[in-house]
Amino acid sequence: MNRFLDLADFKREQVLDLLVKDPHTAHHISFEIAQRFVSDNPPDALVDRMSQTFLKSDGDIREVLHTMIYSPEFWSKDAYRAKIKTPFEMVASATRAVGAEVDVPLMLVQWTTRIGEALYQCEPPTGYSSKADAWVNTGALLNRMNFSLALTANRLRGVQVDMEPLLGQAGADPYAMLDRAVQELLGLRVVGGFYQPLSGSDPRARGLLDSDGGVQLECVRGDAREHGEVQELLDGALAMAREVVAEAGRGEIEARPSTCAFGKGGCEFPTICRCER
Repeated sequence: MNRFLDLADFKREQVLDLLVKDPHTAHHISFEIAQRFVSDNPPDALVDRMSQTFLKSDGDIREVLHTMIYSPEFWSKDAYRAKIKTPFEMVASATRAVGAEVDVPLMLVQWTTRIGEALYQCEPPTGYSSKADAWVNTGALLNRMNFSLALTANRLRGVQVDMEPLLGQAGADPYAMLDRAVQELLGLRVVGGFYQPLSGSDPRARGLLDSDGGVQLECVRGDAREHGEVQELLDGALAMAREVVAEAGRGEIEARPSTCAFGKGGCEFPTICRCER
């Protein structure tokens, strides 16, 4: 005989205990977290491991996040920049990044609506989607660009931005301005034509800069080379890459290098490293 629980006989804490111990609850919450931080379609294996952690820890979200952050899926190249900011996140983070002084936030609210996320006007009770397909379209991307231009050009009434302290005296040189903006806003620096994190003790360049290109950048360890030397090095790198691919195809080398720093306390270059950990 089937028996139905009379919830009136239970305290609220007991009802929550029943929900926390239900595998469906663990899977749903784990999926929502992974979809928010990893990708719109998180791998099933990652969600399953997070669900197991949820059940073992009695719903400890901190432990679930720990499982997610230290998973190979979280650091995989498929998850790199897989998420896109919602209009509200984009407007708020851009305003904060340039150090804007906001006296009248109405213009920011209006731009958030124009990009596609009208505040407090989402009809479904689940709220606005965090998936990219809800925000990525031609009109929305154009509005994002127009907002960025209006913000940095001080064309938003009640919002004041001073770009001079942010970019220094680089206004006359667009290349230097780009270099400074990448460094100040993204925490990266240009090294040999590639971006390298500012943190970490390893200053090695991640590329070469053709000195014949006419672009003057601050490089380290002589990264600027003559055109012929750059071409020779690129040809050698291409030949080496082909040989590595051939060796991997023959099963002579492992896909994961034993020298990867990820297993020894964390990768120092997570934004540029593409190692399959």
